[in-house]
Amino acid sequence: MSQETSAPEEGATPATAAESLAPPGEIAAPKEGGKSTHFIFDHKIFALPNCKFVREPDKLEQGLSIELGEHRAFLSITILQKMFPDMSEDDKRLIALASRSLAYVGEIAPGDSIPNEILDGSASWKVDPIHKDRARGRVVAALLAQDGGDLDQALVQGGLSPRLNEPGFKEKLDAEHERLLVALGVPADQNAQYKARFERVAREFAYIEGLRDRYAQVNSIVEKLAKAAKAYRKAGALGEEIYRVRILIRKPVEEYRGLFYNVDGQAAEIKAVARKTDQIVDFIRQTRDQLHVRLLLWDPIVAAWKNEQADGRSRPLEMLLKNTYRFVAHYFPADEEWSLSR
Repeated sequence: MSQETSAPEEGATPATAAESLAPPGEIAAPKEGGKSTHFIFDHKIFALPNCKFVREPDKLEQGLSIELGEHRAFLSITILQKMFPDMSEDDKRLIALASRSLAYVGEIAPGDSIPNEILDGSASWKVDPIHKDRARGRVVAALLAQDGGDLDQALVQGGLSPRLNEPGFKEKLDAEHERLLVALGVPADQNAQYKARFERVAREFAYIEGLRDRYAQVNSIVEKLAKAAKAYRKAGALGEEIYRVRILIRKPVEEYRGLFYNVDGQAAEIKAVARKTDQIVDFIRQTRDQLHVRLLLWDPIVAAWKNEQADGRSRPLEMLLKNTYRFVAHYFPADEEWSLSR
């Protein structure tokens, strides 16, 4: 198993540090495109075997991870730049981009493409058809509730497709579109244009739906912790530790819920969606990126809890509880006194 090692001392000269590393090969070529769209470096440090930019887990610090036999060395961005001051301006620019890009992807190797979030604001990850369908259902529900009524939860949660075969449903949608255009003072010949606006918002909102499912996995950990608390109610130190985990986990989970609440509210205002489509899309993308970055942290913990039901005491559950406590204490330290009764 590979093991991360500490970086060379800051006082080491570039030549000495470079000589301690494995010999470089050829700098990775991009799959397509040039330096404007891909991480194409000039310096030979980036030709070292399996080097990649990563986020150092414990310190949340970005840097270059380099393979050294069975081990890996981690050079923070600051140390990397000090060790190799002869880097080209293009390399310096790409290093800065790599640092920003690690908010959207887990790692970056030479030759990889620059994430879409940085290039044009779109998402660099994919969503499933069900998320696209639920997003369309949410926009249609907002259209049907344009006079201020409640959203049709069957559309919001079940998506649009199941409703399209209902007798008269498509005709009802067309009538609602036309009625909205009249309310907005838009000529009837622009109906198709406004339908395209709604479809654009739905495409962007599909990523929110994908993140909603990932959030549900985090929330399931909260529910399992409650079950574990009952199982270990009289377990002394471990019972106290579970209590602290539940306290620390509540704040980020509530913050994520608030982000979903705000973006759902924007999508529910169908007249605003029609009038201020660009602003709504920007808001959806900003929320998408905030949620994506935050939920990336949870992926290892979510995977660890996936098959754990916390129905009773067990050694694996106890190890998982301790690892979860370390995780939440590191990333979400308490900044105020919290109580589960609040």
